[in-house]
Amino acid sequence: MAESQDIIDYLVAHGAYVEAARLCVERNELARAIRLYERVWQFGDAIPIALRLGDRPLGVRLSLDAGLPDRAAEIAAAIPDDARAELRAAADAFASRGRHFEAARTAERGLDLPRAAALYRRANAILDTARVLELTGDHHEAGVLYERLAAQGAEDEAAAARLALGRLLGRLGRHEQAVRLLQLAVRDPVHRHAAGRALCVELLALGLRVAATEVLSRLRREAPELPPSPEAFAAMEGNSPTGPGAAVVDVGLLRRRFRIVKPLGGGATGRVYLAEDTLLGRAVAVKLLAVGAGAKGAERQAYLRFAREAEAAGRLRHPNIVTLFDLDEAQGLFVLEFMAGGTLAERLAERGPLSAAAARRLALDLLAALGTAHERGIVHRDVKPANIFFDAAGNAKLGDFGAAFLIDFGQTQTGGLIGTVAYMAPEQISGASIGPEADLYALGVTLFEALTGRAPFLGPDIVAQHLAEAPPDVVAVRPGLAPAHDEVLRRAMAKVPDQRFSSAHEMAEAIAAWPLEMTAVAEGANQQESSLNATPAPVAVPPSDDAESVRHEIGRTPEAQLCVTIDPHVGRRILLEVRFEPLSDVALARVRALAAAGGPHVQRILAVSPDRGTVTYEWLDGTPRTFGDLPGADRATLEEALGALAAEGLSAATARAIQTDGGPVLLIAPELE
Repeated sequence: MAESQDIIDYLVAHGAYVEAARLCVERNELARAIRLYERVWQFGDAIPIALRLGDRPLGVRLSLDAGLPDRAAEIAAAIPDDARAELRAAADAFASRGRHFEAARTAERGLDLPRAAALYRRANAILDTARVLELTGDHHEAGVLYERLAAQGAEDEAAAARLALGRLLGRLGRHEQAVRLLQLAVRDPVHRHAAGRALCVELLALGLRVAATEVLSRLRREAPELPPSPEAFAAMEGNSPTGPGAAVVDVGLLRRRFRIVKPLGGGATGRVYLAEDTLLGRAVAVKLLAVGAGAKGAERQAYLRFAREAEAAGRLRHPNIVTLFDLDEAQGLFVLEFMAGGTLAERLAERGPLSAAAARRLALDLLAALGTAHERGIVHRDVKPANIFFDAAGNAKLGDFGAAFLIDFGQTQTGGLIGTVAYMAPEQISGASIGPEADLYALGVTLFEALTGRAPFLGPDIVAQHLAEAPPDVVAVRPGLAPAHDEVLRRAMAKVPDQRFSSAHEMAEAIAAWPLEMTAVAEGANQQESSLNATPAPVAVPPSDDAESVRHEIGRTPEAQLCVTIDPHVGRRILLEVRFEPLSDVALARVRALAAAGGPHVQRILAVSPDRGTVTYEWLDGTPRTFGDLPGADRATLEEALGALAAEGLSAATARAIQTDGGPVLLIAPELE
């Protein structure tokens, strides 16, 4: 034992925390193993150890730290309702990580109602706050909240508040006021039936039997099992969970927390809105399915497809995958990162094909996303320009996993052709086995379009062309591209999956060799390309001499002068670190590593001059913040970014941040004196 302990101490002293943790598990020193895993941000490895210890609240907290909220919810759900101390500790874990709604729900299960009400209030779940206050007997405060929502909330939220307030007033004997509110609530399709049941009881309480009978007759059209007599119905409702004494129905995530700003689009199965997250104070995209879990037939299949999207996207956390913030499966609702830069389809329609550098950067971003998805057993199955989004900083992100399919890389496709035929791999069209190669084929088609402005196959029989016809040479469609472009795209669009790249990583390695510039033959033809398309990749190119005259010094550090200038290529501001002495080999290696490890929540390094004298950073517009000033979710996002840097042996000089329209960003440029 002493020898084993000496080995553990030796491993810790030399930074081998994972090996030390594994040895602790073998020696049954489970608490110490958890502490060691936490030191290196290996929270996921610590979760089963916490459960082995029987510490489910710790398992909840570790799951949240690992970015696994679904796992945290699963662990919390396994805690028995009578285990009050465990439920309180689990609520503490949720609250400590800014998950106030989950914390409130857990506290409510433990019958800690005052705390649950306070946590619901912090989550801006006003209806739930009022409901729990009502359970505690605080009818006045509950009524005030209901009245406020009924008068000021969004229409769907207001209808739910009217229903709840009508029920409350009825229980308090204020039947006339209750009827007025319920008559308004019954107009809302979502609450029509529940409001009608309550209205029937309240009309009868006022002695208006004829009116109560009429309301009941309408209810019986939908539920013929209800008794025909309003008196019998009222007696039944007195003991019914849907009667006047019932809790308010959960009106869903959309109604609890979000203010709709405007519609962004929609189709046969759902709608997408730009909304304001009133809890976190940021813009989000809210996707609402047009059918629910109770649908049948074709609508049921649409719902199941949407549910797969929730399951697949909810498990992925990657800087090139659109972030899923929250979901409510019962309501058929997604809360997603709002992508201010629009889609690739919109860019191509508005501005034509991308530059060689922009296409290369796009391809590498998307392959990083697909590589992560494929490693998790997820095939997207619908890669196309309309499902590729850009954030405010120009990062490409893959979204809409509505056709994602969890597979064992050998299962035969069922359920018909899901996806878009113009981008489908031959095996997907024919209904054969689907694997990651199908996504690489679709990406090849997408990159062909991004580079040329047109699809490789134009019809009229697109299906036959995908199945049997070779794509045209991309160089022939757009002179000035290189043979390397043709080599990669031809292999990506090979008809037989085995002839394509074996993985997203292998395809990324081939694309990394693509040239960053068009050849001279295309320069004149492409002068009209948009500045956006000409966005340079982060390569070692010094700032243009043209920018020298418009540099503005904003301050100095001990090592450098910091200037703001306009990048002549894209017409936007950039930040220059003009050093008094060139970067050393060690400093240059660190800058390059930071540039490679960057993401949507880390300030990007755009270039290093060949003489090592100038480092170019992206300029970020927003509000400077300290970590303590950030909301819990934003702080957790940046802590995750810091952890990703630490995993690469890197660290930011200071924990500084800026709140941009696209979310919080960690600053890595030097801080002014």
